[in-house]
Amino acid sequence: MIFLLAHLLDSFNSRLNMKKNPPVHQIELLIVKLSELSNSMDPTPFHHRNLDADAEEFLENWALEFPQNSHFRIIVHIEQMRWH
Repeated sequence: MIFLLAHLLDSFNSRLNMKKNPPVHQIELLIVKLSELSNSMDPTPFHHRNLDADAEEFLENWALEFPQNSHFRIIVHIEQMRWH
């Protein structure tokens, strides 16, 4: 389950400034394990796996709320990281 910290940084730039420097919108996700973001049915190695369908839909819907010329920053916080 993805817990949303929802740090949305909305730049309130003028229309002219938005054309030069598109606003950057940021979202932070807090997950327990990195595997929560990937499709568990995907047999490929982790770094090539598809994003979990629910996570993908959530991020797409969030991004679609902003103007097309926007830039996005996604920060993922992982509570349990396994080190080899």
